[in-house]
Amino acid sequence: MSRLSQLRALLVSDEGRSGRTAFWLYVGGAIAFVFFVLLALPAFGVPRGILPLSASLLLLYPSYCVIAKRMQDIGIDGQWAMLMVIIAAIDSMWTAIGPGLSPAMVLARDLWWWISLANSILFLITGLWPGATGSNAYGPPPG
Repeated sequence: MSRLSQLRALLVSDEGRSGRTAFWLYVGGAIAFVFFVLLALPAFGVPRGILPLSASLLLLYPSYCVIAKRMQDIGIDGQWAMLMVIIAAIDSMWTAIGPGLSPAMVLARDLWWWISLANSILFLITGLWPGATGSNAYGPPPG
């Protein structure tokens, strides 16, 4: 399988398994993409408040696919990745809303911080936990 085919399979399919290296390479690429968006789009007149939201929307499905495969490598149903991605998308929404929130919305955002923290910890665990040795219910080990 060519590198392009492997990349396509990683980013557009939630089937199979993915190792830690592919997971962290995707994370690095996603971070680089977000920085590019934050630096380049203002030159085209895109408002700064909408940039984190637009970048996260573009990364929603590929992120789901990569996280799902990583979870499946560990032996966890990849559908749980959708919850992690939704929480990250809501984080981006809070960033896009920014200042000018009502007191009730500020309280909601502050309470949400704890959910976001738990999601970040789960994300790190997902990326660091070793995959299952040998085949599991989601297929053979990545290789």
